[in-house]
Amino acid sequence: MKSGVSLVINPGVEIVASRYIGDWDDHGCDTSGGGCTCDSDLMAPLIFADVASNIAVRGGGTLVGTDYKMRGSNGQLCDWQVHGCGPGMILYGDVTNAVVENITLEEAQTVGIVLAESEHVLIDNVTINNSTDWMWNDAIDIFGAQHVVVRNSHIQSGDDNIVLKVSCSVYAARHMMSELDCNNLEPVEDILVEGNTVYAHYGGGLKIGWETTGEVSDVVWKDNIVRSGTNEPVSIWVRYIDEAKTRVHHVYYENNRF
Repeated sequence: MKSGVSLVINPGVEIVASRYIGDWDDHGCDTSGGGCTCDSDLMAPLIFADVASNIAVRGGGTLVGTDYKMRGSNGQLCDWQVHGCGPGMILYGDVTNAVVENITLEEAQTVGIVLAESEHVLIDNVTINNSTDWMWNDAIDIFGAQHVVVRNSHIQSGDDNIVLKVSCSVYAARHMMSELDCNNLEPVEDILVEGNTVYAHYGGGLKIGWETTGEVSDVVWKDNIVRSGTNEPVSIWVRYIDEAKTRVHHVYYENNRF
């Protein structure tokens, strides 16, 4: 997406990702013999914005991913090794003043929505229905972003639901066309997560993610409902690779229900 663009997906409209590996130019899989064996490389997302401002995806329609049903040219299901390599749904990288609202995301193979090194982003009234028996399909990953609001959304996935991280994500780094300096990552700060209902079978509901190696601050988790059965309703994981840089502080929880 380019700056100033709003993608409107009207109610009743579905944008469906192809489940045939040959339809994807950049899939990172071994397709010799007509099948496909995939490792930890990840496909480009369905919707991608990099170094953009004043953009939006909205409208009441649906994005449908590949779940874990990608097939080779011989029609056989791909053999997923480690993480798989199916597409995510939406990646905003280095964007300002962006919106995702009033849409449904279903069956993402990897991450539903990624915000990477972005600021002033609103995610509102989004429904994410990912498989609950598959991992590595986080619903919303927020990497090094500031001034973000996630509210009024209904989310279920096998892995994490709403997760904040300071990390050089493989997914974000591989697909962002702008330079992502993994030695000088942006902090996560001024985040409001409010009024959401979440369920994660294997992962976390409201989470600060385990890859975090930088600063996370000024986070408010408020009026959220974490459904019964979520593996980690609330969690904070950090990796003290550099104790001078890794800090998590001013994180507040208010009136969340479990």
